[in-house]
Amino acid sequence: MLDLKEVRTSLEVGFASGDFPEKFLRYRGRAMRSLENCAEFPYEDAQFQVVMISPSVFSEESIREVHRVL
Repeated sequence: MLDLKEVRTSLEVGFASGDFPEKFLRYRGRAMRSLENCAEFPYEDAQFQVVMISPSVFSEESIREVHRVL
């Protein structure tokens, strides 16, 4: 399992400002990005070490995109 202290790149999808899980807030990564819900993420493959996705945007398409950017 990835130690969150080692995270350098992270992506948060579908969270309102301030709604992130507490543990993740402490180790958001140096290159943190946030997205609202979208069908395709505007990032190339394998760009992130960690992706946090809100249950409100959880879908088959979003899981495919998470997998792709990881």
